Amino acid sequence: MGQKVNPIIFRNKLLTWYSLKHFDKLLHEDLQIIKYIETRCKINNLYLKDCQINRGARLCIVKLQIWSDGVSMPMVTALRLHISKFIENLSKSKLCLIINFLDGFGSSVGAKTLAELIAKRIEKKTQSPFKDVAALISEFVKSSSPLKGLKILCSGRLNGAEMAKTQIIKIGRIPLQTISAKVNYGFAKAHTKFGVIGIKVWIN
Repeated sequence: MGQKVNPIIFRNKLLTWYSLKHFDKLLHEDLQIIKYIETRCKINNLYLKDCQINRGARLCIVKLQIWSDGVSMPMVTALRLHISKFIENLSKSKLCLIINFLDGFGSSVGAKTLAELIAKRIEKKTQSPFKDVAALISEFVKSSSPLKGLKILCSGRLNGAEMAKTQIIKIGRIPLQTISAKVNYGFAKAHTKFGVIGIKVWIN
């Protein structure tokens, strides 16, 4: 029988460390940290582009890339304080927190951020939201000059249809089965009165 590996596992950089004794405990800590950071970002209308957690001997290094239209200093201080307090209470290791704030609509927007922006637009608009989504995509493509390909998949009761359907928007080339290809993947959910709509985004 063929041993097949899903290429998504090569693109989701969750683990950059290994522990022989406490692997399961530290892994669940990482998942809790990522979930909490995502929740804090949603509260402050921020978008988490990337989260890297590195662990050493009694040291936890958390590197965040957060995208936003505009960030004030009090918001940055409050966010850093909340995240630091949560991680220090959860983990016994010393913490080193690095936060990079990104702005501008282009290459600084990752696949996950784009998926969340599309989900937000779909939630706001009840009638024909995909016109707004198409406008958002065209703006993103124009501002991202080194973009090789873009694929967006939306599935659910689109535009309030009785039966669920899938709509795909594809621009350029997305080699999903090529492991060496640098494809950025993101997923988000839009909660509408007709139900949940899933959005998947691939950027090459």
